[in-house]
Amino acid sequence: VRANGTLPGGGVVVTATVALTDAADGSSAVDWTAEIEVAGLLAAVGAAQVEETAGSVIADVLGCARQKLEA
Repeated sequence: VRANGTLPGGGVVVTATVALTDAADGSSAVDWTAEIEVAGLLAAVGAAQVEETAGSVIADVLGCARQKLEA
């Protein structure tokens, strides 16, 4: 998944990869990685905060998906 966001003086590109594999107990394991590129004024001011927030949002989305799938 690739997402782009732009704003005056900067932008963000997020590339996420999700892999599903069979776990030993018969369940599925979800492994994900995300790469976040921050440019412009946003990078100079708060790239660490953007990365932290993006990671939190992605974790929330995957947690919600897990709850829905387990229901």
